[in-house]
Amino acid sequence: MGYTRNCSVLHNQIYNLPYSGISLGWGWGFTVNYTSGNFIHGNLIHDVVRQLSDGGSIYCLGLQQHATFSQNYLSAQPNLTGLIYQDAGSKSWSVFGNVVKTGNAINWYWSNGGDPYNFVYDNYSDSNKWNPGASTHQNNIVVNNGVWPAPALAITNAAGPATKVYFTSATNSVLIGGGFPPGLTGWTVGGPVASQAGVTYGTYGDDNTPTGTDCVAFNVGNIAPGATLSTTFKAQAGHTYALSYSQATWGGANNQSLQVDILETNNTIGLGTSTTWAAGLYSRYLRIFTANTTGTKTLRFADVTTAGNADGSDVLLTRVKLRDVSPQWPVNLTAGVQGGQFVVRWPLTGFSLYTSPALGAGANWTLATNPLPAVDPGNPTMMQFILPVPATNNAFFRLQP
Repeated sequence: MGYTRNCSVLHNQIYNLPYSGISLGWGWGFTVNYTSGNFIHGNLIHDVVRQLSDGGSIYCLGLQQHATFSQNYLSAQPNLTGLIYQDAGSKSWSVFGNVVKTGNAINWYWSNGGDPYNFVYDNYSDSNKWNPGASTHQNNIVVNNGVWPAPALAITNAAGPATKVYFTSATNSVLIGGGFPPGLTGWTVGGPVASQAGVTYGTYGDDNTPTGTDCVAFNVGNIAPGATLSTTFKAQAGHTYALSYSQATWGGANNQSLQVDILETNNTIGLGTSTTWAAGLYSRYLRIFTANTTGTKTLRFADVTTAGNADGSDVLLTRVKLRDVSPQWPVNLTAGVQGGQFVVRWPLTGFSLYTSPALGAGANWTLATNPLPAVDPGNPTMMQFILPVPATNNAFFRLQP
């Protein structure tokens, strides 16, 4: 990927490549460009950079505005330079929560002419070999005895292709927000929370962000934390939802934390706490949950920053997106007959076997295609059935999944 904006690369398995696994960015310098808001999360990358060198499992080049690389599992890269490789001009990255397994053979992280505005923290590796360059880093853990801590194992187990289909269709959207609307219409405010106009930090952009209302700030006026921001949405029992959002610290470089919950009638689904500490750099987060009941739910963000860290700093929130990402199954469709044939368009589906009723004594519809058609998610397909002679041009029936 070259000059991309707000691009998400989620839960892929990438392996057996002669060069880099994921390459993001272009341009050998810190010149401001179109690139911003990219999100690489939950990928399983191994056995790459097998023939060439000067690459990485994840390779970055040029300025990135508010990019996030989180909770990926990288391993088995035989050649240089580093599994996480931030090359010339790489800037404005949040790199956290990744597990990097090298066998202590090569660098788990390499910065070439890096910038202090790359923040590398809370990562796990079995190697003490790295070149942080000028990057800002803290709490990166080296595992020496092969016993990986529980958080690292959880990241490893979750990386790679997901069991659910993510972001199947924009039509499934429950809530899509860029920046927040003026007056925070549709949101409920508890405590010191306010819209912030023009707080964009550089060239951070979002096509869905209204001008002048890019984000909200918690702990406005250095008041003690504890404020909340919430909105309601309708959900169906058993459906899976994906919540993503961008968070940043504003003011001093102190840990600023938001706790995210889904409130049901008699239950709270805790989605965890996200903490940012780099002043002015947005990090992207993704949370997955399943609704237990059908009905109206509440999405709530709560400022849980400690009082000491709240003094002189706020926590910013923007680009909140909530989507129903459950797989779509066949629905009842009505089809008509013309000239002895008919065509039916199916929505998102998996594998199903379809039959039809008799139109007369011994007369049945027959499949002109394989009775177990594979349908790519997001792309309707066409199936043709043949009517035995004589054709009945006005016959209708309903197909059942």
